[in-house]
Amino acid sequence: MAMETDMKLKSGESAHYGLGVSLGARDGHRMVFHGGEVGSFVASNTVFPDDKIAVAVLTNQEASPAAGSIARAISSLVLASAPASAGSASDKAKPEADAQAKRVLDDFRLGRIDRTLFTADCNFYFDQVALDDHKASLAPLGPVQAVTQSSSTLRGGR
Repeated sequence: MAMETDMKLKSGESAHYGLGVSLGARDGHRMVFHGGEVGSFVASNTVFPDDKIAVAVLTNQEASPAAGSIARAISSLVLASAPASAGSASDKAKPEADAQAKRVLDDFRLGRIDRTLFTADCNFYFDQVALDDHKASLAPLGPVQAVTQSSSTLRGGR
């Protein structure tokens, strides 16, 4: 159970992470997942504990999203017959998260950053040189039109 205990960020929000695995929900079903890659093989392991369903996919392609894509497709098929739970708080917060991501990307286009949204490490990375570089490459593209998160994975932590 400790692996499925969500870590909290300084803000008190969910990190969607628990002792080496990512935590979340898909189509209203609680899930625990982990992926990995080594020596030309990619793996995706997704467990839906409340539904007693697990989907494990192994591929022999290096640096490919195939395992995760296949796992999502299979999960949709097997979850179609399982009743959905009420959904997670992260599902309900999605429009706000998409809007915030759009603002962050548009800020990068303008060569600026809202430092209150980022960790010290991230703020260190986005020095003026990095911000100018982002502005130079993104400004010609114009304002961000839309942002929609379709999936999310964490590798080794927050």
